[in-house]
Amino acid sequence: MNREVLLEASIGLTVGLLVVVLTAFRSRRPPRPGVTRRAAMLGLFTYAIIAAPVLTVSGMTFVGMIALVVIVALALAGSVLSRRFASGSGVPAHRYVQGLVGSGVAAVLLIAAAQTLSLISRVDPRVLVFVLGVVVAVLVAGQGLAASGRIGSVAMWLMIVPIVISLAIGFLLGDLSAVVSPIRIGVDTPFAAILAVAVAIFALGWVDAGLQATNAVGRWSPLRVLIWVAVVILAVILGLLMFLGGVIFAPSMEFFVVPANIDALPGLAGVLLAVLTVVFAALVAGVLAGVGALPELRGRLGNEVGNEASDRTAVPEDDQGKVPTAPAWVWIGAAIAIVLALIDPGSQQLVVAVSLLAGGLVGAQLSAARSAAGVIAGVVSTGVALVVLVLIDQLRLGWGSTVATVVVGLVALLAGRLTATQASVPTYIDAA
Repeated sequence: MNREVLLEASIGLTVGLLVVVLTAFRSRRPPRPGVTRRAAMLGLFTYAIIAAPVLTVSGMTFVGMIALVVIVALALAGSVLSRRFASGSGVPAHRYVQGLVGSGVAAVLLIAAAQTLSLISRVDPRVLVFVLGVVVAVLVAGQGLAASGRIGSVAMWLMIVPIVISLAIGFLLGDLSAVVSPIRIGVDTPFAAILAVAVAIFALGWVDAGLQATNAVGRWSPLRVLIWVAVVILAVILGLLMFLGGVIFAPSMEFFVVPANIDALPGLAGVLLAVLTVVFAALVAGVLAGVGALPELRGRLGNEVGNEASDRTAVPEDDQGKVPTAPAWVWIGAAIAIVLALIDPGSQQLVVAVSLLAGGLVGAQLSAARSAAGVIAGVVSTGVALVVLVLIDQLRLGWGSTVATVVVGLVALLAGRLTATQASVPTYIDAA
């Protein structure tokens, strides 16, 4: 990168943060259903960010693009099913583990944001992690879901920029026929890795407090959200497939050379940095807002999944369109996320750890137990599973993590069912 672009990069990052701040405080009214729907759409992109590296290491083709959409749909399916089958008992331990999972996901997003923005701007990733994490935490702690909803809505509109850039370079510098007939050779992604990321994302989607909170406020339609997310993913990846010869490799030389020379077009680096800053800030804000809403969220979750009619017509009133946010939960979640991102044990390792916790929580909620036994069993078995995966050198998405997630979920389910059964058995004193 030329030194002349340093000022442009600084301006782009600053403008992006200013847009985030102004968007969060532009109104005191609760966000409308359209805003929460777009925020939910953006929240699903979290799972595309988690899954994409697994699919691009060996080369993402057209089939991989479809697989990515399916995997993202699994996160949404988990969120919908959680509202139908979660116990809803309001056990505090459930919220604590759910908040810890959210903090881990926020750390993964901060790592991805720092690596991406640093690649273009050459700013120290640690500085980006700290600044982005603190700014977002301040906004969410002060404005709650209103902040994350508005930032997410604006970020979703700004996704037009990467779509246009991707399709432009695809059609101008690439070949549409390369999408179905790649001119580069790739290796099929191992089935074990695909299965592992699918299981992990389903579990993470199940406990995603951000999606639950936006649904509690806006009652968005899952199908409508998924369709628009799929359109954006397909448009962006289609352009990249055309430009890169039908196969997307990452990390690879082009993913370092192209961003490093993006200053060839004056102003493009600044615009792209501003857009990416808003998008990543919105992603982190959505997760932290969900964590902050956990103390009040359990009582607001219903079994009814939003439909198209409510999605279009429902307008939240001042006392109905809010889910109160606990600032302490936001700050604790942000602190954990920032520390983890600064340590950076590896995004995939973090994903494995939080998905194990999420799997235990899924089992505990399915048990419908009104005690913390299932949650405690899930946390303990998660610790044991992590130690075992480290010892056998399998702390990554693969067969090991898949088996571990299933086992942790089953242990939590059985522990919860056992305590629920014991609680329902009458004693001699009860009979008397």
